[in-house]
This record gives sequence, structure tokens and C-alpha cells, in this order.
Amino acid sequence: MSRFKQGDLVLNKWAGPNNPIKVSVFIKSGKTHTRCLALDGADKFFEVTYYTSDIEKQKDMFVNLGQTAAYALLKSELIKARTLPEVEE
Repeated sequence: MSRFKQGDLVLNKWAGPNNPIKVSVFIKSGKTHTRCLALDGADKFFEVTYYTSDIEKQKDMFVNLGQTAAYALLKSELIKARTLPEVEE
């Protein structure tokens, strides 16, 4: 079981200050891979994949900065979109 929850901000201390994966948002953790979402230099989203074993073993290098409010907003918007007439057809 991961120590992160969906929507947690993850600080990667291995990444340098200008590296776009320095801070990402946790999405999910599987047996071998953990997936996060980050912003590139053009502020476009991209997926970051880590080995789950690295995330779990190197606790001092992958730090939980807390939950992002944006995750709750995104979840709410997706739930609301399910009720749009175009979706219910």
C-alpha cells in the first residue's frame, strides 16, 4: 500500500531545482510502478513514472507536501460532466 493518496503533492529531492519532476501530483501506485502528473517547461501536463520500490524505500527523497485542492476540483468536474446531456445519450 502506498504512503501517498491520490492528489498528494510529491517532492522528488533527487530532481534539481529546474527539473519539472521536482514536484508532481500522485495519481496511483501499482506493484511495480507509481504514476504522478507534472508540468513541463511549457506548463503542459505529462506523466511521471517511478518504481514503486524507490518511492517506498527512499522515504527521505520522496516527500509528501500535502493534498492539492486541484485534485478535489478536477474530481468534482469529472463527476459533474457525467450528467451532461451529451454523455447520457
